Amino acid sequence: MNLARNALSEIDSRYVDRMDDVFRLESLKLSHPSRTGGRVPDPVGRLSPEWHKTLEAVLDVYSAIQTLELNTELIGAESSDEKRFPVGALVNYHLSNWWPNAQAVVEKSGVLIKYVLRRAGMPREQSRPIEDNIMSELDALQVALEKRRDPDLHGGPGNLFEAITEDGLWESMVALKASPEVTVDGIFEEGAMRQRSRATYTRRNTDFIIRRIAEIVKKLSDELGCDQSGYSLRNSNTIEDLKKSS
Repeated sequence: MNLARNALSEIDSRYVDRMDDVFRLESLKLSHPSRTGGRVPDPVGRLSPEWHKTLEAVLDVYSAIQTLELNTELIGAESSDEKRFPVGALVNYHLSNWWPNAQAVVEKSGVLIKYVLRRAGMPREQSRPIEDNIMSELDALQVALEKRRDPDLHGGPGNLFEAITEDGLWESMVALKASPEVTVDGIFEEGAMRQRSRATYTRRNTDFIIRRIAEIVKKLSDELGCDQSGYSLRNSNTIEDLKKSS
């Protein structure tokens, strides 16, 4: 938030200093002014709409990462009704949601980075190469995700039920006239361990995406000269570095 705080200080430096005192001395939590009994002052002016959009984008990326983390945690979770929803079916459901959630993190990070560069006050001829370089890295990550998501979202080679072919089960299923319902439930039940291995694989993918976003944000912060003390590639600090860049 350093760039935004500097911009606010130019509008009302006394407000910024006073807010520091209020929250430090009274230990107030950040909340709506209506809930603080008038103890939180109002600034003499507001940040521009462009700054508000940039700050909204920070929280949007934060929320997208939270959603991806939650989605990943749910892959491989126990089913509340294993007769209706075998573990494998649950894994498959959460995996199908993981792809768009992963892509949302990448896309929203690109939006945020563009906003931050616009607010940095750099000449366009200086900021454009930085933006092009960073966006090309995000585009490459997005392309990699699209290639790997296609079997899960669109069908074709690499789909879940290739496991039946690999295990040589089609002929017995055809001979027994197994219905799709029986086939799907059976493969989910028998393939629970295989599905759990996909959960482990997806956790690695999630960690990789968050790490790459953090690396890209660090590169942006370095270009803008933002303080990176205590920087880490762990997810807990990814959002902090996004905030520093803004």
